[in-house]
Amino acid sequence: MIGLVSQSRSQDRAARDAADAKGSRLSVTREDDRSFNISRPDAPALRVTFLSPTAFRVHVLTDEQASLAWLAEYMRVRSDSSYPPVAVKAETADNAVTFSTQAIGVRLGADERIISLAVRTPAAKLIENWKIDAGARTAQLDLRADEHIYGFGDKRAALDQRGQQIEMLNRDAYASESNWSYKSIPFYMSTAGYGLFFHNFQPSVFDIGASTRKLQTKASGGAMDFYVFAGDLKQVLAQYSELTGRPRRGVRGRARDAPPQATPRCHLL
Repeated sequence: MIGLVSQSRSQDRAARDAADAKGSRLSVTREDDRSFNISRPDAPALRVTFLSPTAFRVHVLTDEQASLAWLAEYMRVRSDSSYPPVAVKAETADNAVTFSTQAIGVRLGADERIISLAVRTPAAKLIENWKIDAGARTAQLDLRADEHIYGFGDKRAALDQRGQQIEMLNRDAYASESNWSYKSIPFYMSTAGYGLFFHNFQPSVFDIGASTRKLQTKASGGAMDFYVFAGDLKQVLAQYSELTGRPRRGVRGRARDAPPQATPRCHLL
């Protein structure tokens, strides 16, 4: 494993040197085995962290200090460092960086305040034209014509939330048949082959193709911090619950599959 990490770091240094020679202003620094810090003079700093070959985190760092104290209390998740090591290769060219694991590729570019991402597997494109505007606290990505979206907590207007606009704000809505409810969770699964968890407890709105043929997110505050999971619906849900915690269960009260810090506030789909 040490040899693999050393080789990856050498490749990263070579990629940065080549980019510098071309005049690129994109700076990519490997923080540890799984995390990379990315910065440019005219773009927000951010960190990309790989939790597994099929799961990664994109965290814009401008709001970090203001939100961490609240997140520790209200949205507990498994720590990045608790996951097993991941082999990740980084290649920089044309003011963009491409990260590759054995399962997925993530291409990231930064232009002024806009962060652009695309995610794919060797067989298919999962996310296209994903753009994050940290200053405006907005994000949007393309929806396919035949794509279906499930999740967001106890939302009863429809099982497939395509065409809905959903507010992440808990309300006293007993027996509601609408999307007003007291279980709002900023997590969804897509039939395109991925799931996304917006790690932000502040009120936000998801427009799932209601206004345009895009999935749009607007937050009222907090950090632009996203987890992405690749796989089919069952695989995505397993990765999400590994991050946020699973209900305690087992024989004679013995707990299984429940990270201690996440269990008291386990997120449900």
